[in-house]
Amino acid sequence: MPEYHKIQTMFKRNMEAPGRPLIEGHWTLGEFEYLALNRWQLTEKVAGQNIRLEWDGRISFFGKTDKALIPAPLYARLMDRFYPQIVTFERRFPTGATLYFEGYGPGIENGGKYRSDQDIVLLDVKVGEWWLRRSSLEDVANRFSLPIVPIIHTGNDTLLDAIELVKNGFQSRWGAFEAEGLVAKPMMELRTRGGDRIITKIKAQDFRIGVPIIRRDALEMSRKTLEDAEMERSALFRVKSEFQYSAASCLIPGGKARHKCGDSFICSLCASGFGN
Repeated sequence: MPEYHKIQTMFKRNMEAPGRPLIEGHWTLGEFEYLALNRWQLTEKVAGQNIRLEWDGRISFFGKTDKALIPAPLYARLMDRFYPQIVTFERRFPTGATLYFEGYGPGIENGGKYRSDQDIVLLDVKVGEWWLRRSSLEDVANRFSLPIVPIIHTGNDTLLDAIELVKNGFQSRWGAFEAEGLVAKPMMELRTRGGDRIITKIKAQDFRIGVPIIRRDALEMSRKTLEDAEMERSALFRVKSEFQYSAASCLIPGGKARHKCGDSFICSLCASGFGN
């Protein structure tokens, strides 16, 4: 099974400047620029070590590469989690699968801020040549009692919204500290013309060259940013839901009856004068 792919940063770097800062607006892939205003699936980036579980009738654990070492406490945790679940693997993945995690906790990067012991959080699952969608990832997490990287919403969930959120700083879902950043994937699985998976990372540290990542103002700023984003999304779904209800109630068979809602903003039938 393959190692986890490289996650490309969205902007190119100035390789001659101290700290190799990003050159904003200079995209590393034309696909990122083309899709920048589309809706993306955004998850919090975790500082840790890539872990790979391969299931082919047997369970095998690896780090980022086949030769990478896994810390002993983390390896013990992996065995405790998965060896008792052989039957679940056989039922859920009869043809095999690769599960990708981030190992985190004390002694792994600066993972002590996340938790007091070493563990894993689910990132991705690949079955054959298919990457599982978020709903299927959540099903896997539920079946195996695994934590999964949290979804983060901001604005319209575009790539530009995500960049702005990370630039401003937002609070981690794991505690009272600034998140490392975001990992962004298109809502539909897409590939470049070269066949590579379209996925990018937006790191807070890239916008703070020479500045510590943890800032006091990030906590308060993130609360308002995330609350505003959730309110905008709730309003959007409310309008869509009301439109669907109103359109259904106004569409009388034959089109001879009068409207029931009369709301030209919500109902396109009323706005068009249908049935009057």
